[in-house]
Amino acid sequence: MKLVRLRYQIIRENQSGKPSHLWIKVFNKIQDNCGKSIPEVASGERKYDLEDRLIGFAALIIETVNSLPIDKVGSHLGQQLLRSGTSPALNYGEAMSAESRKDFIHKFKVVLKELRETMVCIKILSKISYLDLDSKVGRECNELIAIFVKSLA
Repeated sequence: MKLVRLRYQIIRENQSGKPSHLWIKVFNKIQDNCGKSIPEVASGERKYDLEDRLIGFAALIIETVNSLPIDKVGSHLGQQLLRSGTSPALNYGEAMSAESRKDFIHKFKVVLKELRETMVCIKILSKISYLDLDSKVGRECNELIAIFVKSLA
């Protein structure tokens, strides 16, 4: 919760649109806790944006759903995976425009909930040999869950 509160405060105080030094420290803290690289360049722009990563994950989900077999199970679980796997990027976008700290935290929790739902769907598809649990989509989902868990801790 500390990182989320701190991030929200930074966004509200820094209306210039550029990340402050404190903002960079927040991402470095997430990097330390999650082992994921989020480098900053000298100009203050992020090379690796969480929103871009969530959008990439949504695109990966779409590709995965398109590769599933066309049968009752593939269709049913594919639709569920498509809904829950593309939702985190959209909810993250909403969180960036949160109206209050409470709203911001709630939307972050919704992102985490959708990622966990996606992971369960991936595990089901893995159990019936439609997907490999160690596939790129499974690994990315696990990493995103770890990032959001640490952000909300």
